[in-house]
Amino acid sequence: MHKILSCLVAIVFTVLASGAIAKAPIPMEAPAAEAPAPQAYDQFSRLSPRGTFRGFLKAVGEEDYALAANYLNLSKLPRAQREQGADLAQQLRVLLDRKGLIPPDGTLSESPDGNLDDGLAADLEDVASIRNEEGPIPVQLERVEVEGQQIWLISTGLVSRIKSLAKEAEPTLLERIIGQHTDDLKIRGVPAAHWLAMVMLYAVTWFVAGALSRAIITAIRAIFREKAQEDASLELKICSILAFRKPLQIFLTAAGVIFLAVMIGVSATVRHFFMPVNIVLAFSGIGLFVWSLINVIITRIERRSSSRNLHNVSSILTFARRGIKLILLVITAIIILNAIGIDVTAGLAALGIGGIALALGAQKTLENFIGSISIVADQPFYIGDFCRIGNTSGVIEDIGMRSTRIRTNDRTLVTIPNGELSTQRIENLARRNRFLFNHKVVLAYGASSHAIREFVKQAKDIIAQQPKISHESRPVRMLGFSETGYTVEFWCYVLTTSHDEFLEVQEEVLYALIDAAEKAGIEFSTRTPAVTAGKTV
Repeated sequence: MHKILSCLVAIVFTVLASGAIAKAPIPMEAPAAEAPAPQAYDQFSRLSPRGTFRGFLKAVGEEDYALAANYLNLSKLPRAQREQGADLAQQLRVLLDRKGLIPPDGTLSESPDGNLDDGLAADLEDVASIRNEEGPIPVQLERVEVEGQQIWLISTGLVSRIKSLAKEAEPTLLERIIGQHTDDLKIRGVPAAHWLAMVMLYAVTWFVAGALSRAIITAIRAIFREKAQEDASLELKICSILAFRKPLQIFLTAAGVIFLAVMIGVSATVRHFFMPVNIVLAFSGIGLFVWSLINVIITRIERRSSSRNLHNVSSILTFARRGIKLILLVITAIIILNAIGIDVTAGLAALGIGGIALALGAQKTLENFIGSISIVADQPFYIGDFCRIGNTSGVIEDIGMRSTRIRTNDRTLVTIPNGELSTQRIENLARRNRFLFNHKVVLAYGASSHAIREFVKQAKDIIAQQPKISHESRPVRMLGFSETGYTVEFWCYVLTTSHDEFLEVQEEVLYALIDAAEKAGIEFSTRTPAVTAGKTV
């Protein structure tokens, strides 16, 4: 079934592709080539809000304020102020360094039309904000036409207020600490002390967040310690909280660095440079938290199902756990890449285009994946079952998304791809509801008819007195004469699902039969027929 499904997937992709080609009209003559539409171009990359703001930050980071002035809309200012564009760009840089809150690149629109769902006019875009006693002042871009080209510039409304806002911006704590050393070594136009302060913030915040997360968990355990001694399940719940300590530490580190960097006045250029690190930490902490939550929830479900002997749930949960974690990893990676400004649309489109190659070139992978789904759906065995699959016998140790692992009696580990496994004959020995007790004993010739009847009668009594043996049919039969003696067959079922208990019952019955034979004065035949030239003698 799984092979049919995987082939169908490949055929569907192929048919869709060929159908699209077939539907395409075949021109009788090559049409005249149309002139391509002129591509929009701006030497300062001001065609989108992201390009404008990123270009401005790069220019002021290089301390090229004349270049940075090209990102300000000076057209509506008096001529005297238009000539001070470089000074205005430098003052705006100071404002952003001291009071600016700059979002990640991924939140800024790359479209020439900007973000049309932000509640602002179509020609306005918020890209940052400046803290102020009266409330945050948005840093807005406005779309203007210059030489027939639509570009985005920092709005005239903000540019006209730069001087007055700059006078109100007091030196930050970090600037007061480093004092006169601002003209020393600079990296990207920012004193090295700002970069060093940022690195130190990560180190200090990491240790503080670790201590805080440990303190929180210790406090929770201390609060419920007395109740946990009376309730074992509560102790397990408290211990599961330990899984959230590391995600909490990672997230607190990212949040703490962002807050402290703004509070002490680390340069906006430095904060923007380390923004991807903060994003990775924050979303990694959230992803790891969800990862730990999945483990805790599924572990608790497994314990409950195990206590209720719902063994079929374990295999489903194992498969579900891996599938959910894989989806979580993909979603987290996409969110992080998108937040730091890496466009994942092209990659997703490439996956769609490569669907045919994936279906044709990865048929075995699809076959194994579909096979694993069929195994989980049909549930021919559970983890812990003893099965015979082909020539392999052993305990099912793991059911994965690609293969299943079996621990044999020789303690070796056999791995079988699920695609191959779903086509094989599977005998689940752990699922039988009873064990067959089937033995044939041969009584030596020379025993009297009365002794044989007495032995058979005692054998029936032994079987009848055993509470673990079913009495639905005649368990003891005289089959006839063999080459070596009288053949008596025992055919009955032991009512147990435990192999160890079956062996105990079987051993007890066999010892009782030996005693019965001795009392009846009967010996078991020990002679085996000789075989000569394929014939029994």
